[in-house]
Amino acid sequence: MPPELREISGLTLTSRGTVLTHDDEIGRIYEIDPKAGIILKRFALAGLPHGDFEAIATAGTDVYLLESNGKIFRFKEGADGTEVPWVKYDTHLGKECEFESMAFEADSARLVLVCKKVLTKGAPHDMVIYRFPLPLTDSTVPTFITVPMSEIAGSNDWKSFHASDMNIDPATGNYVIVASHQRALAVVTPDGDVVRSGPIPAAAEHNQAEGVAITKDNLLLISDEATHVPADLSVYPWRR
Repeated sequence: MPPELREISGLTLTSRGTVLTHDDEIGRIYEIDPKAGIILKRFALAGLPHGDFEAIATAGTDVYLLESNGKIFRFKEGADGTEVPWVKYDTHLGKECEFESMAFEADSARLVLVCKKVLTKGAPHDMVIYRFPLPLTDSTVPTFITVPMSEIAGSNDWKSFHASDMNIDPATGNYVIVASHQRALAVVTPDGDVVRSGPIPAAAEHNQAEGVAITKDNLLLISDEATHVPADLSVYPWRR
């Protein structure tokens, strides 16, 4: 990826088969051709708001951008070089979770958010998944499920699983979740059953996996922020 995407974070697919991603600190969005590896356009949220932006999702013509504190921006795609108006919502979960993952579940018309880190007492290492029905408002009440850490780890020696991004497999509807620190990938059904878990492909080559997407033609996309090497977008065959 070019230097301006050194902090590439979440990924979401468009209906055109391209990928939208975003900057980590400024409300700027990029469209990428994942097969050619080139930037097709750049647009920004009006006023270039600053925040700890961690995930992005598309739902029809709407795009959603998530901050780590659970606040969500909704806007439309813009043309290259433009700024677009936006609306901001508060999930009121900032004291309960630190977020880095969000996807749109089309079958149920809801946004799915996975805690990277549970901030409340109880089971801090278990996976907590929140689902927000659309249309989103400040008073929307989510449902949630908890997946025990023992089930996520399975035969792996993980003590924790800090989700850094998620997407939804378009063929199965399962949640595909990556964890940067563990260099791990877990597939979880909407009911909370763990289908499989293990290292992400070529795990040793991923220094900071921050984004994941599954294409309709069965490809797994993983984005890595820049560390001691440039940011990149890797493409693998997807094994369901």
